[in-house]
Amino acid sequence: MTTQPPDLKKLTTLDGGKYTVVQHSDGRLEALRYGETWRDLTGDNLFLALLDAYEASARDAEALRAALEVEQVDLDFTIQAIVGRDPLEEIHLRVRDQKRRVTDALNAARHATQRD
Repeated sequence: MTTQPPDLKKLTTLDGGKYTVVQHSDGRLEALRYGETWRDLTGDNLFLALLDAYEASARDAEALRAALEVEQVDLDFTIQAIVGRDPLEEIHLRVRDQKRRVTDALNAARHATQRD
């Protein structure tokens, strides 16, 4: 494993750590593969644009993930306020009731076919 360069501006890790993009404070851009120098990307504007788009998408995904967590908490409290129970308990009760209805319907169908 290599150490971080002293002139590091930004480090972006991709593909589970297989690739690392190093942006140096002097503007150089290089790719590491498994921590070893792999490619010089300095001046590759397409790669830089793709990297910027990737990072923007990662930020958006994280913001969405955080918003969904907040919404889930709000939903849990809303369900609890409406039904007066813990949301997981309510789900368990509804699944149990649905299972009972399905079992009753299957038994009725069996009983009806046995009479015919």
